Amino acid sequence: MSIQTKNKLHTGDLLSEFSDINVVKEALAECLVDGDLEGFQDIFAAFIDSINKNEFSKKTSISRNTLYRIKDKENLTIEKAFEILNAAS
Repeated sequence: MSIQTKNKLHTGDLLSEFSDINVVKEALAECLVDGDLEGFQDIFAAFIDSINKNEFSKKTSISRNTLYRIKDKENLTIEKAFEILNAAS
């Protein structure tokens, strides 16, 4: 599956795809390979938007505040991205 990202990302179209974490990981990997930082941030923000942040933060050590900042495309580090993806798997 290929998700077109550069300037063609529509968050609403992707929300239904995010029930499968492997789809999210594949799309993020494509962005990394393509050097598409904006696409990576957009996909990650859409993924964060698609999860229940309250439940997710209760199950992990990641605060809701952090999740909302990442959703707003602030404060995303590669370490935090890996931590969230691993927790979601």
